[in-house]
Amino acid sequence: MKKFSLILFLFTLTLILIFLHSKGVFLYKNFSIEDGLIFFTQSLKYGLNSLYIPYAGYSHFILRLLALIASLFPLSVIPVIYLFFNIILRFFVVMGVYYMLDLKNVKYGAFIALIPLLAPVEADVYDNIPNLQWFLALLFALLLSSDWSKWNRYLTSIGVLLLALTGPFSILFLPIILFRTFIYKDLRRQRFVYLAYFIGLLIQLYFVLNSGRMSVSEDIAKHISPFLHNFIFCFSSNEFISLIIFFGFLCALYNFVRKHSFQNYFKLLSLLYAGIIIVFSGIVAISQLSETYIPGRYLYVYVVSVLLFIILVFKNKYVTLSILLLLALSFTTVNRRDIYWDQYLKYSKFNDVVFVTTNPGVNFYATIPNKNSVKREADAIFSGLEYFNPTNICSSKYAAITIFSDSSLTTSISTKDNTFYDTIVFRKMDNGIFKLDYVFPIKDSDYVISVLPDVKIKLYCLY
Repeated sequence: MKKFSLILFLFTLTLILIFLHSKGVFLYKNFSIEDGLIFFTQSLKYGLNSLYIPYAGYSHFILRLLALIASLFPLSVIPVIYLFFNIILRFFVVMGVYYMLDLKNVKYGAFIALIPLLAPVEADVYDNIPNLQWFLALLFALLLSSDWSKWNRYLTSIGVLLLALTGPFSILFLPIILFRTFIYKDLRRQRFVYLAYFIGLLIQLYFVLNSGRMSVSEDIAKHISPFLHNFIFCFSSNEFISLIIFFGFLCALYNFVRKHSFQNYFKLLSLLYAGIIIVFSGIVAISQLSETYIPGRYLYVYVVSVLLFIILVFKNKYVTLSILLLLALSFTTVNRRDIYWDQYLKYSKFNDVVFVTTNPGVNFYATIPNKNSVKREADAIFSGLEYFNPTNICSSKYAAITIFSDSSLTTSISTKDNTFYDTIVFRKMDNGIFKLDYVFPIKDSDYVISVLPDVKIKLYCLY
């Protein structure tokens, strides 16, 4: 396959697979998890300084940079810019897998390169900026274990530094960099690349050591068993398929030990190590939250590395096709609903600050500030637990409600006929007052909001 045809083929399939994983991010302007809460909100608030703000105990430089670039565009298109970056960087990882694993010489190599988009973990790994770091971790492990002499040393140094500053992986992947010095014996020739890595490592160490994330929960032992269970049953929601893939992995390991050398498979072994160490780092992270469930993002690199290991150790077309078939049967999707982004922007024109709930039922939201807002009187004012029909007030398709409170609350809005129900949350403003913002499509029905009768609810028609 010619280079241009290959790029077009892989890009098209990347686009299709991300769409199939999460159609909602294509159909609606959407933010998810830390997209809005951290990256969007802080890029607007702090500008360039947001690049250096750690989150969850470490730097996310590349993700922060993407958010900063997106913040230069009008607010109405920022979710679209986020989606564009999501697609481009995931495509970049697919191309990196193809070239760094030399898949052009492997049967069905182009399809194998798409395995990072086929791993049957939770589908929210595929559709937002925060979870890009797991894709970049995969690319980072491959880059650290590759022969740098094939590339421009300065561009390689920049790439290594940027990846080292994105996520805690430069710390976790230290053994890879140490082993590669013995494999390639290039410490002197590639000193700039090594220097870039260790600069990133020291910066991340500084953030992590000052975050408290290195502490280990006293009850960590109870988390080990569920995590070990995930090592076997994380390859599909169907346990039988998971067992087949894990058995294939054990056979590939046996085949590797008998017939192959460590040096020739250094990249694959580095990927396996990266996947395993990320899972075990998850034990520490999740145990601090007193949870036993391991999110799919911690398993992502491990799952991809196992699948690639099976295929590239056997190099058998029937094994490859079998794995691809099992992945197709285990394909994951996530439902993203419309968050009414454009309507919230209309609403923000007469509010100093608006909170946009991005993940209903979860404490994630985006903050839209507007220093130039023009105050507007509410179109109607109701009390808590009082039924109201917005079609009697508004001729618009959408309405917004505002409620202020002295305390944090989680409440709900519903219709009298129970055909509509949604959870809504109060957010804390800089002045210490809690505010609820909620935009919804109007229909001819009686609505009620579950707050105390003495709480006043302001309704605005959005034209």
